[in-house]
Amino acid sequence: MTRPYRMKIRAERQADTHRRILEAATRLHRTHGPDRTTISDIARLAGVEPPTVTRHFPDRASLVVRRS
Repeated sequence: MTRPYRMKIRAERQADTHRRILEAATRLHRTHGPDRTTISDIARLAGVEPPTVTRHFPDRASLVVRRS
């Protein structure tokens, strides 16, 4: 059984990753535009792997809508 404190730490890390991805997407969309921003670019700036970005945001459209 997972201990409650571990679940809290995991949830905090997931929220931090989610926030970093949104911040990276916002920054890249402002500087390069959404059409010229790739999932790999966002992942690199957020410090995660591309599958992590798609785990939080299943497609580019959801990322653009979410950051608005």
